[in-house]
Amino acid sequence: MKPAPSPLFDPTHRARPPETVQMRPKPRPAGPDLGPPPPMAVGMPTQGRAATPPEKRLHHAVVGPRRRGRRARRRRAPARATTPRGERDAPRRRAPGFALAAAARRTGGRGRVGGPMLNKVFQAACDGDLPIFKALVVMLDMGRGRPKEAIEALRVEDAGELEGFSALHAATKGGGLDVCKYLVEELLVDVDVVDKKGRTPLFFAIHSKNVGTAKYLLNHGANQDKVSHDGLSLLHSAALSDNCPMVELLLAKGAYVDPVADCGTPLHFAASEGHYGTMKILLDYNADYNKMVNGETPLIAATCADSKSMECIMLLVKAGADLKGALAYAAKILHEKKVVSNNFFKCMMEDAGADHDVCIDDEPMVKREIRTGGLVSLGMDSLRKKDYRLAAGFFTQALDLDPGDAILLSNRSLCWLQMGAGDKALRDANKCRKIRPDWPISCYRQGAALMLLKDYEGASGRFLDGLKLDPVNAEIEDALREAMKSLKTSRSTKAKPMFGCCKEISRRH
Repeated sequence: MKPAPSPLFDPTHRARPPETVQMRPKPRPAGPDLGPPPPMAVGMPTQGRAATPPEKRLHHAVVGPRRRGRRARRRRAPARATTPRGERDAPRRRAPGFALAAAARRTGGRGRVGGPMLNKVFQAACDGDLPIFKALVVMLDMGRGRPKEAIEALRVEDAGELEGFSALHAATKGGGLDVCKYLVEELLVDVDVVDKKGRTPLFFAIHSKNVGTAKYLLNHGANQDKVSHDGLSLLHSAALSDNCPMVELLLAKGAYVDPVADCGTPLHFAASEGHYGTMKILLDYNADYNKMVNGETPLIAATCADSKSMECIMLLVKAGADLKGALAYAAKILHEKKVVSNNFFKCMMEDAGADHDVCIDDEPMVKREIRTGGLVSLGMDSLRKKDYRLAAGFFTQALDLDPGDAILLSNRSLCWLQMGAGDKALRDANKCRKIRPDWPISCYRQGAALMLLKDYEGASGRFLDGLKLDPVNAEIEDALREAMKSLKTSRSTKAKPMFGCCKEISRRH
């Protein structure tokens, strides 16, 4: 007789299928409520990165994955990289919004809303990542239904150049046009929002040369004449950076062409920097070429600039700029620097104050000599500064007063030579030698011009003539040696193809 089964032992327990056994789940530690996990899609793999649905990946990108325990982190700590030293030391490529996020991090995250969230919002705005940006806006709103107020409250504080930056500033600086459209059209953010320096998003679109973003902002009501706290307008910024497309875009949208700042108008800015293209656009839109700011006109700014350009000066002169006023100002500056003599300064001031053009031919010989000496001084000063075009202009004016001066012809030949104009250099050198045939420098100028024209045989002859006149001149001797070497090389180069042709003909016969 079999004993009765014990109530503590169930003989059918082993016969149950495994799937019917119910295990009690282990309790999870308390943590932040991240909301219910997104539903798993049908047919999705169960392991690896591909197993994570897109919604959960977006959730992780915004909030961050669930933190694991210390033991799990130790077990899953990645092995130390074995990258070569040179590759480890190489600078990493940064995302476009990295600079904005780094500047915000340097402040300790002291935005009006938390620092880490500010970094993520600015990164997404600068990168133009609209899905991430929208998700971040939803998180900032926290279900209140006021996303515009939430995103407008997010600003950078105490970050130097980025102080007062908003999300729209970041989007325009990085070229995130989709984020700009979302902020302006859907959230109705003010398109002329300013930072602590009074700069609008359009300023940063111009500075970053994002023409598409700038055009979009202007089409949606951005103020093309907005002035920052330092008094500079948008047109000033575009002219200073020689951004011709932006200058033309602003003027086409109705920007005022002559706004005045402490340093002048946009035409002053372009003239002082030698920006020919920007100056031409401004003059086409009727910019005032005689506007006086702090005692300077655009022509004075162009003539007194370190990077003076004859093209810019002639552009203003042809437009009708006041040449006499610029002449008087330049004479005063040159006299203060002791570049010209007192007598020449008096002549220039008389010319500037005259009601009519001065006829130099009717002047006495003494005054003509004063003018010639002053122009030679100006030419030599420009030659020392390696401004060969301007120096050639001064020497030309001096030659109009004294056409038979061989030294002036020699100096102008040197200017043409430095500018690469071999024909003009040779013409002046030939005139110089005709006037002074026994001067070694005239032979040297001829040889240098012929070297530029690759006439090595003629150059060798001129250098040899100069060496006969001055046998101890080491510079002429070195030039002769170089010309003979170039002549030998050119002859050997020409002989090789001829030798090959003769060889082919002999083979045929």
